[in-house]
Amino acid sequence: IKQGASTILQQVAKILVEEVDRESQKNHGRWWRKGRKVWVAAVLWLQLDRRYILELYLNNIYCGHNQRGVKACSNYYYGRDPLELTLAEVIPIALTWRSPSSSPFLNKDRALKGRERVLEQLKSQSIITTAQKLEMQKGPLPVRVTRGACEAQHFAEFIRKKLIHAGKLVDEGLKIDSTLDCKLQTVTSRALQQSMEAMIARNFEVV
Repeated sequence: IKQGASTILQQVAKILVEEVDRESQKNHGRWWRKGRKVWVAAVLWLQLDRRYILELYLNNIYCGHNQRGVKACSNYYYGRDPLELTLAEVIPIALTWRSPSSSPFLNKDRALKGRERVLEQLKSQSIITTAQKLEMQKGPLPVRVTRGACEAQHFAEFIRKKLIHAGKLVDEGLKIDSTLDCKLQTVTSRALQQSMEAMIARNFEVV
């Protein structure tokens, strides 16, 4: 086995159970955790409506940059709601669900190769035509735009995990107020980035 083979149902089981109960997972091996996920998935399959399972998946899927759920991902990458996106715009986001490192903000070449692979699959299954594929290939990838978001992704993720572990809550649509000063955090983050870039430049100066 060279890579994972989780179904959407198993991913939902992981979101709902393993993340909430992460502390108890540390004392067990990989195959025990995998088997537990399969068992939970079977229970969910018997108890939940298929549409609800898909809804849970789409509302919690991770697309990189501390963004979870299709609405948050769509607004983060394009500044628009999911229903406003074209098929060509959806593809780069969907690629991050399998591998967040495929984010066009992190690796443009990987995002382009992934989009080409998906377009070829869609064409081979007659979902799109050759002409549509060629047209979509010309479309630009999303471009990072600062929309006033606070530059504190690690802090936000820390709070999210604390909330999950303390309250056993997933997909509750909560809005959390914290003590973080967003303006100071952004200034500090950018100052640190500038200092790092200056340090790297000094270290690579040719004498």
